[in-house]
Amino acid sequence: MSHRIRIVATLSVVSLLLLIACFVGANAWKNYLIYRSEYRIIKDVHVGGGIACSVNGEVGPPSYSVYDIGKPGVPIPNTKDLDMIHAIMKYVHPSTLRFAYLETMMVVYDSYTQGEVCSGGAPYFVLNGGCNEFYADTDRPFNTIGGGDMGCTFAPRPWIPNDPGTGKIPWSAYDNSH
Repeated sequence: MSHRIRIVATLSVVSLLLLIACFVGANAWKNYLIYRSEYRIIKDVHVGGGIACSVNGEVGPPSYSVYDIGKPGVPIPNTKDLDMIHAIMKYVHPSTLRFAYLETMMVVYDSYTQGEVCSGGAPYFVLNGGCNEFYADTDRPFNTIGGGDMGCTFAPRPWIPNDPGTGKIPWSAYDNSH
């Protein structure tokens, strides 16, 4: 009988410890999510003719509407970058098309929204980047993410020579209405 009592007692302690671990883990995850949403103060900050994202007071690089190129406060891209922007705009030309200069490259992306530019972490597909390369303006404002070995799930981009995209919806069908 004492052997059974020890087994039951041991199982009870193990169950209690597992329950406590699950509770602590769930609260840690909940606290992380609260931190990511409630405790990050994200603002659009006007910088010259562009908009930069401020996260808790740290300001990233500004991005600019491609339609503002040539206006005061907007950098004029070099010939190579400008050619890329024009090539992209043959297919992708919504009013929300933007470009930004990061640490190592210029990125062109569709911010999808009018008004506020800073996404709060939702990454944007880099139209002139590698396969499945994204720009998260509030999480990694000076670099891109993804690309590499993730495969190419979008259709081949006609403005990128030998783009290995495998998607079936052609870029000529891109929704430019926003």
